[in-house]
Amino acid sequence: MTKLFYLILFTLSQSSLIGQDLIEPTDLKGVKAVVVANISGGIEVTPNNSPRLKIKGSIDADKKIRDEISVKKVMYNDTLIVYIESPLTRLKLWDNEDHFRDSWAVYDWQNQGNCEDMPDFRIDMKVQLPIDIPLSISTINDGDLSVDSYQAPLWVNNINGSISINKANDVRRARTINGDVDIYFDDEINHDGDFYTLNGNINAYYRSGTDVNFSFKSFNGDFYTDMELETLPSVTKTSNNSKGLKLKISESIRMKMGQGGAWHQFETFNGDAIVRSYNN
Repeated sequence: MTKLFYLILFTLSQSSLIGQDLIEPTDLKGVKAVVVANISGGIEVTPNNSPRLKIKGSIDADKKIRDEISVKKVMYNDTLIVYIESPLTRLKLWDNEDHFRDSWAVYDWQNQGNCEDMPDFRIDMKVQLPIDIPLSISTINDGDLSVDSYQAPLWVNNINGSISINKANDVRRARTINGDVDIYFDDEINHDGDFYTLNGNINAYYRSGTDVNFSFKSFNGDFYTDMELETLPSVTKTSNNSKGLKLKISESIRMKMGQGGAWHQFETFNGDAIVRSYNN
């Protein structure tokens, strides 16, 4: 009876709205890019056949602070930014390049109190939008990021969680600190990409016959592949000083798949990079 009482008490003290529209469906006419910057919780992105952005999900927070937690949107130049409003976060708009490199750069973290004072809440998002609009998504705590069947340029940033991208060919960046990075590339690679994890593995899958270059750098990890790759020369940087000509050799190993092409850079600290091929 006592356990049941505490369970009911805990349930009543929480506010969880599941499957709601976190923002009103938004017409993307004239929008050139979308940023979705979560703080706590995951993001799942799937294609949408209509020209609108839809975000459904759940907000879990103590009832005492539930009214202070919300999902907001704002247009900045030609970019639609979706962000979290909470007692210790404040929107700060930088140039678009910063938003896409690290989409949590939309927040001003200065003079916002101690991180330990951050309210305890979680927002899980299911995002739908057309696959031809450049997209940047991020979260920080307690959430994984996943993207399925996306063809436009894509930037994905996490800290405490994994990244999973399926059927994409223009991933510009996928980085996390504590988690794996798993990517299935769907087609020809035409743009450089940057892939990093501190504590986790990178698993990258390429369609057989893809032409791409790789570089790999790690402190405690190794590079594995089931493909035939050609090793490329290391990059040597030169400079002059009072002692004479200085030569510095890159710490990355460099490889070429097929005819080569765009560069995919893999970096880990305590994990491996596993690169494999798959057939149609």
